[in-house]
Amino acid sequence: MPESIKHIPVLANEVVQFLLPALKNDGIFVDGTVGGAGHIVALATGILNSKFKMLNKFEFIGIDKDLTAIEMAKKNLKSITGKNIKIELIKGDYGEIVLILRRLKIEKVNAILLDLGASSMQFDDGNRGFSLNKTAKLDMRFDTTSNLTAYDVVNKYNEKHLMEIIYKYGEERFGKKIANAIVNNRPIETTTELAELIEKCIPPRFRKGKIHPATQTFQAIRIEVNHELESLQQFLNSFDQILAGNGRVAIISFHSLEDKMVKDKFRELELTGKYKILTDSSITPTAEEINANIRSRSAKMRVIEKIV
Repeated sequence: MPESIKHIPVLANEVVQFLLPALKNDGIFVDGTVGGAGHIVALATGILNSKFKMLNKFEFIGIDKDLTAIEMAKKNLKSITGKNIKIELIKGDYGEIVLILRRLKIEKVNAILLDLGASSMQFDDGNRGFSLNKTAKLDMRFDTTSNLTAYDVVNKYNEKHLMEIIYKYGEERFGKKIANAIVNNRPIETTTELAELIEKCIPPRFRKGKIHPATQTFQAIRIEVNHELESLQQFLNSFDQILAGNGRVAIISFHSLEDKMVKDKFRELELTGKYKILTDSSITPTAEEINANIRSRSAKMRVIEKIV
């Protein structure tokens, strides 16, 4: 593995802009989806360049289901040094953030970030089965020690269950046709085999430019395999327990269902009088960022602050 891995964090400038103000007083920052640690690097750099860098102590906690991501993060964080900065990386599910922090004997934190979905590093690793353009076994697990794989979903789920997943998580209008084709062509062993089968189910006039016709179905299967919406719901229902006063939470989503869950929960919290939404509408990447990192194009960030 190389000494460091190039990682382009999505909306990095905006994350620093919204979360740095919450880290002025001995701040603890949790990145629940640390990946290559690009957001931690951006925030730590912001702190080291700020006027309060020598007055306070800062702790950065990175959580990820993917052990490979944890190892990459360790390498990428070697450049962050300073006696007032502590970094801890933990393999785990951000949905269990309260339990993880209790194990660390941490009662409250000042800022939390989630960058949802699969990372560029996972898509680029041809052996993981996330990419529909690279032949690999059907896997798609964030945590490679978990039991459920994409192969299980594709080859063992009944047609009705498959159809429901593809419709709900992939928002794919041809879900019924795709589910039927999958069931009638089992066993399906590889990513490219599945992608080619799905492509045949999408009429040419409904294909979206350069986006592969199988993209939405692959997304649906990945969400199912990793219980992504369940983890997000668990987090949304529990982070209030560990967020300090004046603390902030930022969530970057790439899927309309995730964004709706975040938006609805933030609105619910604001109505309690304990929180204030800091983003009137979602924050999206600039044209310059999209040009530099095409995978950022569908990112949306929402931020909320605890005011009591």
